[in-house]
Amino acid sequence: MTAHLVVALAFLAALAAPEQVVPVTKTDHKVKVEGRTFRVTVWPDGKVEVAHKAFVTALTLEVRDQMRVAVKEATGCTLVDEFIVAPIVQGKLRCQQE
Repeated sequence: MTAHLVVALAFLAALAAPEQVVPVTKTDHKVKVEGRTFRVTVWPDGKVEVAHKAFVTALTLEVRDQMRVAVKEATGCTLVDEFIVAPIVQGKLRCQQE
């Protein structure tokens, strides 16, 4: 066999291997904080996204504080290392074990 055929067959075998396919599952929570509705999305690697479920959102300090509360209510964990990808706040979860 030529080298190209061997590489092509190895590539096809890698694609066909079912144990290499890992489904990404996320968890979505809908949380109300002080009359505002937020969507909290938690990814398996501990990352979290918080979005205000409104057509137009101004990310004021009040809304960001409410987003932190929404994460706490949805997960029981604290939002850390947060950053804004307007109008979504992303970060990581820090869960205290008692």
